[in-house]
Amino acid sequence: MFSQSSNEVFKAQDTASWKKSMHNVLASCATITITPFDLTTFPKIIVVNFGTTNCLCNAGRYRRGKLNLVTTGWVRNSGTVITITPQDYYVNNNKVEGQNTISNKGRNTAGHINYDIVVHGTISTFEGTTSLDCVRNHEWIEGDNTIFNPWDDVFLIRGEAWGTSIH
Repeated sequence: MFSQSSNEVFKAQDTASWKKSMHNVLASCATITITPFDLTTFPKIIVVNFGTTNCLCNAGRYRRGKLNLVTTGWVRNSGTVITITPQDYYVNNNKVEGQNTISNKGRNTAGHINYDIVVHGTISTFEGTTSLDCVRNHEWIEGDNTIFNPWDDVFLIRGEAWGTSIH
């Protein structure tokens, strides 16, 4: 959900500023609603709606349902906190529930943007349900100067995760 939500916030920023978005990672079946629809009022509520039937996204995964985001600022702004809550949300027919929080901690001494990521979630498949909790830091070590090209991004990820497995 990290890459999906950060790309959605980038796309919302482009949309609110009336720029043609180059963050074309969402499928054409996904719609984004931004409230309030301006560049300066925060917090913002961003709803990404993939619809009620499977939608093939550009990352090669089928999605349906909604991702509800509340953001206190734009994703690259230091201090921004983004909370993502799925609503009847499925990826490749696996139900994703829980909450994901992304906090922009600003630039470190190396000049890299750092994000703290906290996830409390479950994934339900036809085999059963797994749980996942994690606390991580993503250090954006390459590609942050090419914001319209998410494919060259490199993150150094530190932290821990724990959960339960079906097997």
